[in-house]
Amino acid sequence: MTRLTRWIVGASLLGLATGGVVLPSVARRRVEAAVLERCARRDDVACQLNSVQLATDGVLLEGLRVSTRDQAVRARLDRVAVRLNWVRLALGLHQHIAVRVAGVELAGADSLDGLRARLSRRPERHAEGARRFTLRRVDLEGLDARFRLGLTPDRAAQLEAHGVSAHWATDEALSVEWADASAELGPHRGQLRGCGALRRSDFANLTCQGFDAETELSDLSNVLNSVQQGLRSGRRAAPGAESAAPSADAEPSPTLRTVRLDEALTEGSRWSVQLREGTVRVRQRRELLFALQPASLAIEGAGRRVEQLRAQLGGDGAGQTALALVYAQPIERPWRLQLDASEVPLARVVPWAPGVPWHATEEGRFEAHVTVDPTEAEGGVEVAGSVRVENFGLSHPGLAREPVDGLSVEASGRILVDRLRRRVATAGVHANLNGVQLSLSGWAEHDREHTALDASVAFPPMDCDLPRRALPRTVVGPLYGFGFQGTLGGSAHVAVDTRRLSNTLLDWDVLDACRVIHPSAETSLTRFAGPFVQHVLERGGLQRNFITGPESPNWTPIDAITPALVGAVVVREDGGFYRHQGFSRDEVRGALVRNLQLGRFAFGASTLSMQLVKNVFLAREKTLVRKLQEVALTWWIEQSFDKRSIMELYLNVVEFGPGIYGVGPAARFFFGREPAELSLLQAIYLATLLPAPVPRFANFERQSVSPETLARLRAVARNMAANHLITPAEAAAAQAETLTFRAARSAIPQPQTLEVGPEVTDEAARAMVERMGVRPAAPATSTESPDDGPAEASPGVE
Repeated sequence: MTRLTRWIVGASLLGLATGGVVLPSVARRRVEAAVLERCARRDDVACQLNSVQLATDGVLLEGLRVSTRDQAVRARLDRVAVRLNWVRLALGLHQHIAVRVAGVELAGADSLDGLRARLSRRPERHAEGARRFTLRRVDLEGLDARFRLGLTPDRAAQLEAHGVSAHWATDEALSVEWADASAELGPHRGQLRGCGALRRSDFANLTCQGFDAETELSDLSNVLNSVQQGLRSGRRAAPGAESAAPSADAEPSPTLRTVRLDEALTEGSRWSVQLREGTVRVRQRRELLFALQPASLAIEGAGRRVEQLRAQLGGDGAGQTALALVYAQPIERPWRLQLDASEVPLARVVPWAPGVPWHATEEGRFEAHVTVDPTEAEGGVEVAGSVRVENFGLSHPGLAREPVDGLSVEASGRILVDRLRRRVATAGVHANLNGVQLSLSGWAEHDREHTALDASVAFPPMDCDLPRRALPRTVVGPLYGFGFQGTLGGSAHVAVDTRRLSNTLLDWDVLDACRVIHPSAETSLTRFAGPFVQHVLERGGLQRNFITGPESPNWTPIDAITPALVGAVVVREDGGFYRHQGFSRDEVRGALVRNLQLGRFAFGASTLSMQLVKNVFLAREKTLVRKLQEVALTWWIEQSFDKRSIMELYLNVVEFGPGIYGVGPAARFFFGREPAELSLLQAIYLATLLPAPVPRFANFERQSVSPETLARLRAVARNMAANHLITPAEAAAAQAETLTFRAARSAIPQPQTLEVGPEVTDEAARAMVERMGVRPAAPATSTESPDDGPAEASPGVE
């Protein structure tokens, strides 16, 4: 518009100077001809002019229409008034003139590169002599504009402005006002209402009374890419802009010209932007996720530097800010980013953290007071402050079978982020999960080459009963009915680097001064003193229920089990069984290293005590919540039973094959013997079934084992002798022993696993055992073959 104004004014004055001021009709024709001739010098522009009116103080152009020849840009100017002094013009004296433009419509469509090229193109120069005027003031009123700007070949923005007025003077400020301006880029829309812009030589300001912004979250990355491509293409067009710079013999240009951003933001000049009373809406696949109102934005800067950016979103009736984001450049540091959020509905935050498996966030609240500062290291930032999230849930198959709701988390501390090394470190982050406190320190780094971690977590001493009372029922599980007394605390340290897995460190220290006042009804140990019903959920959803326990037909006391089987189970499943208290550091470390080597979770670190807890108390699932419950129940089992009792209960409930539970039924099924009568190799074979009893059932179906399997059984015998579980002579005899199964078609010695229906209780089971004449329920059936795989979480290696 500024270039258009310049050549219109020049053409009008040129016509007046050469056409004379004595004959108005001649002068009008001269002015009209000069305007059209001036327009014709630009080979890409076409002009039409309805009329020219002369007055004592200037000239008036009416109905001026200007368009590019490809119709990409079109403008209609209802009135263009040029105020001048005819006498000074006739005498050839220099003078200042003013231009007023009213009733303007601007429309068109062009690419970003094309628009830049049009603005930088200059008309053909003709010899006209020295100019005797300076453009002193320009007034623009009633501009309406509609424009389509192509940022990239597949991305275009729709721009509109209504009710625009502008005022500019060489010795004053440039001011622009508009009633409404909007932009639309695909599903993203923005609108500014009631705006005023002011620019002086040392200051610029934009203030809008209202705004609306709407964005599609799933398309946001595409928009950013389009804008970046557009800016890159604009920078590539810079040489063309240089070629359009005035040459030495070009006309002096004291007149109004296009103001470029880099020229406006000169060093030393100050500027500000204020957007008030706005609304921000975020959608995802056309569904409204949340709307924030009121919203405001304020930006202050000097030169080309943003000194402070402050965005406020939401708030209560008293004007309390719900969320404020501040970017500043304080004197003592290059920049600082600050986030303050107070009582923000969690539903508004959830879309910005898509990696979190959120659940039940409708009543949740979010609060944060966080600062982000650059560090001295290149690419490093320091994040400090506190975050609080209340009343939310999480839902993930690796966490628990059911959503874990009713969570509240608060964390505070300082974190260093090295973006170049992809490293995170902290000297201490303190967290509170539903009242359970912990602190975390250490560092972690990850890239395509390796993953490394050196971290410590500490739990300060707390009431032993606090976790049971504070954590959600889904987490507590069967511990909910317990009662605890005493104090609990501890710490753990892990250091691992995938480049040097052999150096992996793992250690923990527990302050255990807890005792159980009473267990829950579902986990009472008194039920194991006599016959009880064991419930097992097998792979494929098959539910098995069988009677076991002391005095039941298929129960085998520990003294009636050959020591060779007990020793083989210890060697195969838990070498430190008699030394640890339910948990083995070596097993956990070994499982961690093997899983990292494989790149997946393939090995667990369950001791025999933990396997027993899984079998008699917990559902067979691999989740974090179940593992925590397993740890607590294992501690309790180790406090309540001696090792002989744990081993006895374990061997009588563990699975040895499809539908075969307990060592008594297993010994009779595979070898037709009682557990005390098993040979060394037979005992070792039963122990090797425990990690995967169903798949290894194929050996019995073939009625033989492979030479490789036989060699492994004999190796276990040698290992048992090395650990003084059997004599060297017994191990030597096992090297010559062969393995013979019970004939598949022969009768199985009684008794076998006594299966019952799911409605049978422990009391009913005891009554059935007393009578011993009750016919057991028909065995459970399933659509799956027994060879389909092991149970969901069979004892042994997970």
